Amino acid sequence: FFRQNITPILQRNDREKVFVLISDALRYEVASELAEVIEKELRGDLDLKPQFGVLPSITRLGMAALLPGKTLELIPGVNNVLRDGLNTQGAEARAQVLHKNSGVEATALSATDLLAMTSEKGREAIKPYRLIYIYHDAIDTIGDKPASERMVLDACDTAIQELLKLVKRLCNSLNATHVLITADHGFLYQRRAIAEADKLPLPKADDVLESKRRMV
Repeated sequence: FFRQNITPILQRNDREKVFVLISDALRYEVASELAEVIEKELRGDLDLKPQFGVLPSITRLGMAALLPGKTLELIPGVNNVLRDGLNTQGAEARAQVLHKNSGVEATALSATDLLAMTSEKGREAIKPYRLIYIYHDAIDTIGDKPASERMVLDACDTAIQELLKLVKRLCNSLNATHVLITADHGFLYQRRAIAEADKLPLPKADDVLESKRRMV
């Protein structure tokens, strides 16, 4: 992701800024609807294309894969993924990976924090940096919990509206010219219970690092 989409922009000159919005579990079809909304609300060139994800499609692995670097390492028994041997758990750790591996001044922010800032504070927060990763979570925070997973389609609508608001803030108030929107993973969804005959037993072997209800 980084090498194909971000590096070419950063290498054009020493002034270009790139904003990367990562929305947890924003699957392609939701992004397609978001693209239509953005096109109606803002002027500019818009391009929508698929991006291969990683397996298993879990947040901590997908988030690490979106950072610059060459290797990914899953540590058995540890809730963390290393990118070139560096910790990627949390925005602060990811900002360190960006700073070290991107070749430019970089930082990471939460979407909530950015939206809470005034335009002046927002400009000050991004001023020293050429690369800004912004983390957004509307879909996964609802859809990944059994108690609220039935609300995931409503969460998709919420994500579209929040991301539109973010893009407007970036372009209209923070003078952004390059905004990339992507996701750490998508999601599968159905309301019917899965029949026992359709379930597969999870494999058990010495080389299984981690096993959960939906993935190995």
